[in-house]
Amino acid sequence: MPKLLVMDKSVFHGTSPERLIQFVGEYNVLLPNTLGIECIISDEEDGKKPSKNPSRLLDKLCILIRNGAYSGRSMGSMINRERESHKITDCIIDHENTKLIREGKINLDPSFIESEAEIAKEAFLPMIDFCKKMATTTYESLVKKNLQKSFRQQCNQTDPENRLKNWIQAADKLRERILNDQLSLPSFYITDRNDKWLNWQLLRIYFAWAMEWACRRNASDSAMNNTDISNDFYDMEYVVYLNNADGILSRDGNLVLPLSKAAFPEKDVFSCLDDVTEEYRC
Repeated sequence: MPKLLVMDKSVFHGTSPERLIQFVGEYNVLLPNTLGIECIISDEEDGKKPSKNPSRLLDKLCILIRNGAYSGRSMGSMINRERESHKITDCIIDHENTKLIREGKINLDPSFIESEAEIAKEAFLPMIDFCKKMATTTYESLVKKNLQKSFRQQCNQTDPENRLKNWIQAADKLRERILNDQLSLPSFYITDRNDKWLNWQLLRIYFAWAMEWACRRNASDSAMNNTDISNDFYDMEYVVYLNNADGILSRDGNLVLPLSKAAFPEKDVFSCLDDVTEEYRC
């Protein structure tokens, strides 16, 4: 069985359809549900950017799945299933959705896509707000404890990958405290020390990102408090899929690549299609 490779939006957007079709026909590739969501909510700015048209992007996504790629299960559904079944997620491939796409049974009507985009935005907004609140609280705690100078030195003397490694290690040490702070989590997440729970991996990565956000805000100015973090939010989800995959393919050097290396040092991280090894070949 070949290894499973997660592909993110930077590769999806930055590679020609012809090259991607060839690649997914030769390698075992997962296109996360997150990518489909980002295609649906893409803003073409009133027709000024046809390359960002949701219908065109979804069509491209479906073409890749029909040519060999797999559709990924939604992060929300997997986490809800964990909570209900008390079982760790063992499969991130959405076989049913993959089959529907390959049989041409997915609705790509523009009006349907538009309504789905509104539903998706509404569904994800609370989680995006949660991440922003987590980052803001982290920064406020930094200020309260008078750690601005220490964090500024961290930002000046280390690169993002090493900082994120530090934040991930801190999350691992504070695992029980982080889980206890999330009062809506079932107790088994706290009592079971297995780190393969998707919900834990999500919180772990949120924590590391929040620390990095606080560090960068401290090194710049408070203007960051008003920035849109939705891109970071979706990028973090791509990384979480790596919990159940063997490698990730991304060109995003700002967050996806360094965070993947920090959170999953045992996994493969590729920045170029040509670098993907034979273990992933179908």
